[in-house]
Amino acid sequence: MTTGSESDDASMPPGFTRLHLPGPFVDINGPLFAQYTDGKFRIGLRLEDRHCNAVGICHGGMHAMFADLQIAIGIVVQADVKAFLPTINLSLDYVAPGRIGDWLEGETEVIRTTRNLAFGTCILSTGGETLVRASAVCKIPSQEDPRFTLENLLPDA
Repeated sequence: MTTGSESDDASMPPGFTRLHLPGPFVDINGPLFAQYTDGKFRIGLRLEDRHCNAVGICHGGMHAMFADLQIAIGIVVQADVKAFLPTINLSLDYVAPGRIGDWLEGETEVIRTTRNLAFGTCILSTGGETLVRASAVCKIPSQEDPRFTLENLLPDA
């Protein structure tokens, strides 16, 4: 899907490839890029004007969407869950603003998974500066979904 985004594959740092998530939501709000190295899954986004609020900083809702995806998809990959994880709870602490042109990047820490729940945290940062600290609880469904495997999420890696 073409979104008319100013971002393209050239705007991402080395080692990242386009993230392929099912559904149009990410296409509209992305493009998102990702990498999986050293057991850690990172999502990245070049912030554009359309991601920012009226005063020119990244909208808190954009940070929330990004953190939600970072934690859930990070758990999928790092804990090998292989399913879409609906978020039950999401909590964010906004530490510093992101600005147009910044490379927003997240990294997930899986805290614990049980048979039905997954707990995770992430830090969103740009240039080594922390912008957001987030934590989430996600529901683990009873059935796997083959669309949510590392090979399908990052087919170009």
